[in-house]
Amino acid sequence: MVVWLFALLIAGLLYAVNVLSRSDTLVFQNRGITLCYPADYDPEPGPVVSKTIGAVESQLDVSQGERLLYLPSSLFGEAISGYVETYTAMLNPAAGQEMMGILYPLEAPPTLHPFFQDAWHGIGDFKDPYVEEDENGLYRIYLHPALRGSKGDPWLMIESPPQRASTPEPPKGWAVGYCSYIYGGPGTYDCKLTFNYKDRFQYRFRLHEQNMHLRNEVKSYLEMLFQKWEKNCSSDSV
Repeated sequence: MVVWLFALLIAGLLYAVNVLSRSDTLVFQNRGITLCYPADYDPEPGPVVSKTIGAVESQLDVSQGERLLYLPSSLFGEAISGYVETYTAMLNPAAGQEMMGILYPLEAPPTLHPFFQDAWHGIGDFKDPYVEEDENGLYRIYLHPALRGSKGDPWLMIESPPQRASTPEPPKGWAVGYCSYIYGGPGTYDCKLTFNYKDRFQYRFRLHEQNMHLRNEVKSYLEMLFQKWEKNCSSDSV
């Protein structure tokens, strides 16, 4: 019991160091960079979105300062031409595409995920991968080629088929995201993408297939938001 209580105390202290409260603003600090963003972007689960938020928040390690970051789809719809704010889903004909993800403090510059490393080098589970072109002009590498096209089979999304002979490492931006089908069957999927800010923070979020062709615009908008949140810390408003 004493060990358990001590662990909780340490977790609370680490959490307090990284995430502070300033009225309606959250202050997130890491390695000399501070972000000040609306507290509404870290919501308490409500009756409508509690299941979705709960699924994301269950992956949090609060002791390491990780935080849920919830961004309304209207932010992107107003800023990015062609961004689809809602999509047709079997359970909800107009399901909002609120961006829910986890904001991580980074202790070092991020590296390419081992899955993508293996896919580029053709090793591990990717010795003989199945590669096919996606409708968005990207390419899929299936983790389990025998299950290709089934609703439960995930895949890696990449910009081009692996060209291992040309360079030992994939070019920047080659690894797009980790994707899987969502409720509604094959043809309806979303992808887990990452956005890095100054090698201090990483935001891992999901983007629906209808907006995958706008992924670079989405990341550019996230860059603008994070720059704004950093500047907010030296002002009185968010």
